[in-house]
Amino acid sequence: MLNEILLIFLLLAGLFYWSHFHQIWEMALNSAKARCRLANVQMLDDYVAIKKSRLARDRFGNRQLRHTFGFEFTATGYDRYQGRIVFLGRQLESFYMEPHRIETTYSAARDSL
Repeated sequence: MLNEILLIFLLLAGLFYWSHFHQIWEMALNSAKARCRLANVQMLDDYVAIKKSRLARDRFGNRQLRHTFGFEFTATGYDRYQGRIVFLGRQLESFYMEPHRIETTYSAARDSL
């Protein structure tokens, strides 16, 4: 009887973690896409990969899960750069994109000089 209760508890805890993680993963994916659009770069593969997941304290001292996700993007269409997005609980904690080259296009005004 005790084994069955423990098994049910573990299954429910696993289901809760999977549901929580999936929601955070979707938030990370949408945030990465939006930030890439703002930076005028292309997010590659439309995917964020989990790099690390651990317990951490928020600014109020409460324990939360901190998830670190990685993604790749390009500014030129040739080079691949790394990005990182970190969520503490359901809050975006940090966002980082490697320094990258920016392709410039010549405008008609510049050509007339």
